[in-house]
Amino acid sequence: MAIDGRGLALFQIPTVFLHATVMSDLGLPDLTLVTVRLEGGRRSVAAWLVGSDGGRWDTCPTPVDSTARLSAPVWRDLRTGADRPADGDRLEIVIAGTRVPVLPARIERVLSAAEVGLHRDDARRLGLRRWASVNHDGVPALCRVRRTRDDRDRGHVRLSYQARMLLNVPPGTEGARPEVLVGPPPARGRRMLRVGEPRWSDRGTRWPRRLPRRAGTGAELAGRVLLRAPALCFRTIEATPGEDREQTVRLPEELFALLGTEPGKQVYLEWGPGNRTVATALPLGAIGDGDWPQVRVAGHRGSAPRPPDVSVAAVGAVSRAALGVPRTTVVTVRRRVGPLVASRLHQLVVPTTALMVALTADIKLKAWDLALAGAVIVGLMLAPLRMRRNPRGRV
Repeated sequence: MAIDGRGLALFQIPTVFLHATVMSDLGLPDLTLVTVRLEGGRRSVAAWLVGSDGGRWDTCPTPVDSTARLSAPVWRDLRTGADRPADGDRLEIVIAGTRVPVLPARIERVLSAAEVGLHRDDARRLGLRRWASVNHDGVPALCRVRRTRDDRDRGHVRLSYQARMLLNVPPGTEGARPEVLVGPPPARGRRMLRVGEPRWSDRGTRWPRRLPRRAGTGAELAGRVLLRAPALCFRTIEATPGEDREQTVRLPEELFALLGTEPGKQVYLEWGPGNRTVATALPLGAIGDGDWPQVRVAGHRGSAPRPPDVSVAAVGAVSRAALGVPRTTVVTVRRRVGPLVASRLHQLVVPTTALMVALTADIKLKAWDLALAGAVIVGLMLAPLRMRRNPRGRV
């Protein structure tokens, strides 16, 4: 595709715009995840493919059916060194995906909203390993692949009721099943490509932060194993007015208990493997249509209906840009164990002071007695943070 060199599109995430007729001819929905690179270049980046039909295409110097417009983040991630594309620059777009009919998940193997069930032969044919890119009518998601051996699953993809609701998949009949676009996520070799992250102006260099971040990640994973960290999937919507800059996520208040956290605590927003950011969880209030600002979403010729309030999460622009996702997608929210443990340890001030007094007093306590008492106190304070799983089946 020829690159429109008249100027880069003002879009906060890496996006490639094609004319709406080209998207229609290819049978691709908006926000299809693709791999792009300059013709003859070696660097490949992941980006979102969106169709548009604005007036800017009317004055395009190259044929609209073979022209692509780029957002500034895409051009930055390609690392060309130039401020804008030249007239002779051409872009290669790699699109991998196949439309697959949808079947509901079986009760014997209930899937989460971030999982898809595929027959192992279909997964091999589609080039899927652990993750799959799923898109229906402009609502994208990155789901974990669960392989099956049942012949009834051949040629179909299994989705849970929640996944079909979040992806806006309509109910089908026995003779006409709805279809979703399923394909492998962008990759370079065996390494999956992530959508580019903005260069935050208020951040320092990255290398001094690597060691503390890795130590924090290790401690978080250990706490997740010991105390568990449940996760729930939501469809993202616009943040409430005034919270776009803040790293917050508003969730239905009745679901905080399932996440094992409470309003005001930090949670992880996850999209795919290893792609996450931290946000403060706040309750999602009842907001009428008149309270929202009028927002025109680029590329969407028909927005997907909003699911029930119990399935939506209001995510701000800063958090979406950190994940590299558009306004409408499916994200996973997981509680952050570290701050919960820290808040419990703050309550150890009085018991620790009592132990120190016992050390200085002539009570003749042995060291192992104090260590055992400290371990018991810490265990009792952290025990309420461990999430109990409900037993399956009859009890």
